[in-house]
Amino acid sequence: MSTTGLNSRRFVSALILAISIMGISGQRLIANPLGAPVPSTEPTACRSLAIRFSTAGSPLYEKMAKILATRVEERTGIKPELSGGEASCSVELTIQEGIGAEGFRIEDVPHGVRIAGNDQLGLLYGIGKFLRSSAYGEGSITLASWRGISIPQEPFRGIYFATHFFNFYHEAPVGDIEHYV
Repeated sequence: MSTTGLNSRRFVSALILAISIMGISGQRLIANPLGAPVPSTEPTACRSLAIRFSTAGSPLYEKMAKILATRVEERTGIKPELSGGEASCSVELTIQEGIGAEGFRIEDVPHGVRIAGNDQLGLLYGIGKFLRSSAYGEGSITLASWRGISIPQEPFRGIYFATHFFNFYHEAPVGDIEHYV
């Protein structure tokens, strides 16, 4: 093998090492870079739910909380407390800068979870992840076991409505799709 080929391999190896070190240091610390589920200690099954804000409320935060409450009620029959009343479990919503643009963190807190968004969009995406990761039953919700940080790699998000193979988007009534979107 030529020395040029060996030097190229060393350069590429050093570059990969440098990129991986930069990815785990500084402000871009990502405990869970691929978004893989990080199970919490125990799944938490709840018969009642309180949604709380640790950030000063605004009409947009209230709308996000209402979306969360509505989806939980539709799937479980539980009517979440939005005023911070007593409940067996809680979901705390907050804005916490420093996570990364449109990023969010889901972490355990006593008797529930905290969803922290870097910004308003990050909080909304965190609520969506929480809803998709939770399990629902009649009269109960098992809080999502996914914990970690998620930061989009690109500034563009979209939805692909695959209308083939008789999936949901192909078969669902238009009203169901409008409600979903």
